[in-house]
Amino acid sequence: MVRKADLRNKTKKGRIASFEERMTEVVRNTFPTEEPIDLSSMSKADLVAMAKDRGVSSKGTKAKLIERLSEVESDGEEGE
Repeated sequence: MVRKADLRNKTKKGRIASFEERMTEVVRNTFPTEEPIDLSSMSKADLVAMAKDRGVSSKGTKAKLIERLSEVESDGEEGE
């Protein structure tokens, strides 16, 4: 027999797991790893957001965005 309390706990655990997954994603995006980012596999919307974050023009095609972001990434690596 399933009790109402058990159902509430499952719902709360589901919410907690969902929150933990979101926070894990935020941490991954905030603290990037040493692995290079594959810009071509990203959506244009993600590339636009990344360009805005990096202070690069977010206008143009996906190919232009990738070109601009690649330049910024390579400039950042040279300065390190």
